[in-house]
Amino acid sequence: MYFEADVPHVLHVPSYSDYLHEAFHVIFEALSTSSRFQIPLLQPSNPTKSHVSEIFAVLMSLLFVFRLDIDKFLLHSMRRYSSSSMSCGKDDCETVVRFTEVLIRLFIVVDYVTCVSDKKSQMKSTMCPDLGGGVETALQRFIVMVKNVGPWFSDYRRLFLGPGRTAAWEYMRRQFCTVHVVLRDYMPGLWAEAIGIYNSYVRDALCHKNGAFRYDLQESRRQVRLAMEEGRPVQRYLCEDLKGLMRSLSEDKNIDISEIGLDPLDLLCNLFYEYAQDPKETEGKVIHLFRSAKSSNVRFRKSETHFKRESELWSDFLCDKGATAAFCPVPSSRRKRLKKQIVMLKTLWDIESAFKSRRLSDIISDNWPKEVFL
Repeated sequence: MYFEADVPHVLHVPSYSDYLHEAFHVIFEALSTSSRFQIPLLQPSNPTKSHVSEIFAVLMSLLFVFRLDIDKFLLHSMRRYSSSSMSCGKDDCETVVRFTEVLIRLFIVVDYVTCVSDKKSQMKSTMCPDLGGGVETALQRFIVMVKNVGPWFSDYRRLFLGPGRTAAWEYMRRQFCTVHVVLRDYMPGLWAEAIGIYNSYVRDALCHKNGAFRYDLQESRRQVRLAMEEGRPVQRYLCEDLKGLMRSLSEDKNIDISEIGLDPLDLLCNLFYEYAQDPKETEGKVIHLFRSAKSSNVRFRKSETHFKRESELWSDFLCDKGATAAFCPVPSSRRKRLKKQIVMLKTLWDIESAFKSRRLSDIISDNWPKEVFL
């Protein structure tokens, strides 16, 4: 089994990874009813199933969209969560509960992938059996991750560094020890399924039948970066490809046109990877937008130390809680972001148009008498 995605309804660029995330849930549902599923059967009424499904979707997003780039994946995940209304509970206790659940989910995936990456030169189905100690050791690694990525959550400073921090940290530690013991045993099977799907996708969609890649993957990624910088759509088909396709069609009516041009899913994942913000751009900078509680006006706080210019204290893109898009007060950066959005939307438009043509061709060939084409 391998994964393909159609994207006719993607309009909001930052939420593209959310669309894939939900699609990965669909794959999990299909796998969970399969006889070859390598993890224990989970009944729909079992509350653990929703947690395992979420972990699988997170793992697949890290594998497909973010190319196992953990830092960029964590920044994107936390910024999307922080800007979502789902991060706000009815009170501080519920907010801590929701935040803890998201962090545990991210940690279980990231910790496992980090372990595999350190001990395997290539990503294979066999998993590393030892994550380095028991739950107490894992808790220490979890706390380190929370302190690193926590500041990307808008309420982190108030809840985990403020007056009520003791209770918040105590709940997080206790919940981690309870949940981690239950969910960690599912990771070997989840990883085997995820890497199996990825390897099947690479073999079936990116390679010729002889096993050689259809095109240079590194060069295609370089072309995507260049297109983003120039603000032009990515060309899935080069002129030479089209000329070769026309010659092939004149000689062989059964030629597989999927062998020509960039694979849509590979292209889309490369586009979004380049669109996502690089964590290095936020190092040492304020990344949250502060608004007045009474007027909602933006408050750019002054730094206590003045070793930097005022403009250097702030990230160009600030998380505005409850807003779908990052707030950007820098015109030049807004223009760059708009360029990238145009590139993604026009490229998606091109891909969707190709899918429409292919579907129309399939409908005609399936429903019209063959004699019409003779």
